[in-house]
Amino acid sequence: MDKGKNMTELNAAPADARRPVWIAVMAGWLLQLVLKALLPLVLQAASAPHWYAAQAAIFIGSAIAGALAARLAPGRPLAVAAALVILSLLSAGFEQFPPSMSAMVALVWLGGPCLGLIAGVLLARPLARNAN
Repeated sequence: MDKGKNMTELNAAPADARRPVWIAVMAGWLLQLVLKALLPLVLQAASAPHWYAAQAAIFIGSAIAGALAARLAPGRPLAVAAALVILSLLSAGFEQFPPSMSAMVALVWLGGPCLGLIAGVLLARPLARNAN
């Protein structure tokens, strides 16, 4: 009987282990979406209309979102980063495209948030180790 109970616990363990990753991914993605909308508005209010400044703010917001997601799921940073990058690229299809779409602008527009997410996840790892 004890052996059957252990098998049930083992079967339930992977679902419980995956749950924090998806919660972390959803929290990070939602935070990224909010910061991608709010930080450029703050820059506009501060009269910094340059497009690259807005992209830098989006990069910073994405790094914060990636760091939060990595902190919420400390055991799976690569899975969190990969899921956030995929969601970021998918959500870019629903955003307003830049007015002049050159190769460099497309690279900054699509790559900036993704690199920010990855940087945030990578920066959160040493911080988590130092906190423990």
